[in-house]
Amino acid sequence: MEQYQHIPFLMFVNSNVMRIFKSPTFTEVARLDTKKVLEHYNPKSIEGIIYQSTLITLTQSWLRDLAYHWKSQTPPYIEEMKEIGLFTLLFDGTTEELELL
Repeated sequence: MEQYQHIPFLMFVNSNVMRIFKSPTFTEVARLDTKKVLEHYNPKSIEGIIYQSTLITLTQSWLRDLAYHWKSQTPPYIEEMKEIGLFTLLFDGTTEELELL
């Protein structure tokens, strides 16, 4: 994980939980209900099995909504993202998908 020291936050997402960790110690700073976040963007696609590509697309939609408010002025968990400092970094920013081996 040393190569990711310059990354301020890491997020691990599965169909149940989104876990957000803050650098440099990678302490968990947020644990969110995945379906409560993603249902805001496409409720039908989170029914039943959620495929990896759907998780990625909808998670990116949420992060972009936090950055640009394209869908909502108050995206899901915006207050929590402000509290941990992630919102400030996302505002007018971009997202990048990293594949960990």
